[in-house]
Amino acid sequence: MDLSRSPSATRVLCLDNARYIMVLLIVAFHVSAGYSGLNEFYIEADSGGFFLTLRNLLANLPIMQAMFFVAGYFALPSLCGRSYGQFLANKFKRLGIPLLLCILFLGPLMPYLGYYSQSFNGLSSASYWDFWASFLKSGFTAGFTPVVFTTNPQFHQMHYWFLSVLLQFFLLFALGHAAWKKWGHRLPVSANPTTETTSFTKVLLVAALLIGALKSVGNALGLPGGLFAFLLHSPLTSIFVYGGFFVLGIYVHGHRWFVDGRVPGLRTFFALLGSLVLTGLVGFGIYKLGGATPPMYLLIPLGSFFESLLVIWFLVAFIGLTHRYMNRPSEINAKLAANSYLIYLVHYPLILVFRLMLLTWDGPVFLKFSIVLLLSGLVSYLLSQYLIRPFRRTATVGLIGLHIALCVVGLPRSSYSHLLLERSDALHAVVPKDSRPERLNAAQIDQLDGRSRATPVARLSWQDGVFYSAYRPGGLRALMPDGSEILLDPELELGDLIPLANGHLAAVDIQGKRIVELDVEGRILTTLVDSSSSIGLPGRLVGDIRGGIYFTAKVEGSEENAIYYFSPEDRSLTTVKEELPDQTSMALAADGSTLFLVNPEDSHSWGSTGLPDGSLGDRRRFAELFLGNGRYGRPPEKTTGSQAEGMTTDDSGRLYVATRFGVQLFSPSGELLGVVNFPDVLLSWNPKRPQSCVFGGPDLSTLYVSYGDEIYTLRTRTTGFRTASPWATGLSLDAAKTSL
Repeated sequence: MDLSRSPSATRVLCLDNARYIMVLLIVAFHVSAGYSGLNEFYIEADSGGFFLTLRNLLANLPIMQAMFFVAGYFALPSLCGRSYGQFLANKFKRLGIPLLLCILFLGPLMPYLGYYSQSFNGLSSASYWDFWASFLKSGFTAGFTPVVFTTNPQFHQMHYWFLSVLLQFFLLFALGHAAWKKWGHRLPVSANPTTETTSFTKVLLVAALLIGALKSVGNALGLPGGLFAFLLHSPLTSIFVYGGFFVLGIYVHGHRWFVDGRVPGLRTFFALLGSLVLTGLVGFGIYKLGGATPPMYLLIPLGSFFESLLVIWFLVAFIGLTHRYMNRPSEINAKLAANSYLIYLVHYPLILVFRLMLLTWDGPVFLKFSIVLLLSGLVSYLLSQYLIRPFRRTATVGLIGLHIALCVVGLPRSSYSHLLLERSDALHAVVPKDSRPERLNAAQIDQLDGRSRATPVARLSWQDGVFYSAYRPGGLRALMPDGSEILLDPELELGDLIPLANGHLAAVDIQGKRIVELDVEGRILTTLVDSSSSIGLPGRLVGDIRGGIYFTAKVEGSEENAIYYFSPEDRSLTTVKEELPDQTSMALAADGSTLFLVNPEDSHSWGSTGLPDGSLGDRRRFAELFLGNGRYGRPPEKTTGSQAEGMTTDDSGRLYVATRFGVQLFSPSGELLGVVNFPDVLLSWNPKRPQSCVFGGPDLSTLYVSYGDEIYTLRTRTTGFRTASPWATGLSLDAAKTSL
């Protein structure tokens, strides 16, 4: 990728041309990802067929391995005639400074454009200044993190990670070269190194074996997913592989491959292909002979060798074709090769800009893809050829100026869609513009329970100035009015919590398979509802204005749940809804007229009419949930489920649903008002998501949201709905079977 051109360096046209072709393939990959249905940059994803296939096909091409191979090939020529200090200074100028500028000013802009585009779907968005500051700040605390492209403010180097890794490779190359010279073994540094004849096939097979061994060692050591985000934001095992191809490039340059007709031909091509087939057959045989427990200690190294061999076979084929058909002077090829580096740097932000411009256009998706691909490639080339290369300082000043303008002025939200402005006003009528989720705390679960490395589930309740959070695992906690947190019982495994009129709590006791009453110190006082042989563990709870409880429970011998109602007057238990999907959550309207239902797999929420005796009337569709794909006003074309787990209502009849996309707000009529985002909410690898929400605070105007082991608060302009539940004694399901 490095385009260093020392005066003495001899260019190898086929490799220069292969490099710009690879860059164009990367452009196509990034464009196709935007229309594939994946969350890489969530501007629009309304097709998951052709473009998902295209994206996966391009992703499986060893483009980056080839890029590092070509960079390694030109490492020695770029050192020719320079001291080590001059060499490293040149690399820092060519790679380090652009990397720094891109990380500071283009890297944050790209996820922000995706984040900003969500406002078309009613999602609230932070100012660019806030997003930028949060994005960079998280880089100092990211630690060991994988490469993830997301629309949320978690730092990553975007596609600029390539420059970071390549710069470090050049540093190691210079140190290694200097050490080799000091030991008395000179590497060839001229543009015309040795003409030693070596078998192409033998060299490449040995290279595949060594690179595969590096990957196997990395896998065996269990190397972490990444390093400090600003240095190496890529899996270490992958770095070993990329380094292997970088070294291979150095070796083949030292032996004059691709010049003077020394190119691996058909014999090498078929020899490698035969080795691939043989390796695959051996692996298949070992797998079959291994039975139920195949010997992974053999299969994993063999798989690593197979993968490395496949990449090298691809390189031989690809570079062989460019050498045969593109190894001659051409003005077009020369210009594309000269601009490939800068095309790589600027193409992704342009892709996102053009996708955003086409977001509200209802044209065919394939036509959108074609337009974005053409414009992003063409404009990237024009910017490189006529602005950045001839006027580098001006381009740098312009980039910094654009950043300042975005921080001060922001993006013109209202100019895109009147729906955005209308819905933004509706959202801010409930959530002030300056109100954003603020982390209240993070539970130290690992100190309490050695089992709980997985992200816990938390249920929330507010009672008489005390905020209760029940973690599973992790026990029951109380946040006191003075801000102190008390661990009430680390062993208590609780599900849903709801407040009682006497100042106590009703909760699902998971271990006891019952609903219990708790005092303010978390002690179980009595059993309110006990499970039976016919009804399993209670699930979700919600209290009504009469003091009754709706709860869900598994019907024994069935995959379905049912809703039951417990009456406080006569302590009777009745079945009010049967054949309910598993994990259904509930919330009750303030006037008691509607019981809202939602399921994690649903794309919508349901409303059922509540009757005075606790029974339910007809079920009706209440609202369409935002699922991240499809534009507002259009049903999603690809549904992956909302993962909705918790709901609450306010005293104005609005519904708040905790989903994997954030907390979604709906008007009393079912209109989407907006979605409150949370950090990393769309990260595919992140197990955290909003799971439960409840109003609390002295005036019930603060929305509390559980988010894995974290709890967030959100200031609102409304007041939450609170039920009253006067309890007297408990009830056994076995004693109440006649009421079912």
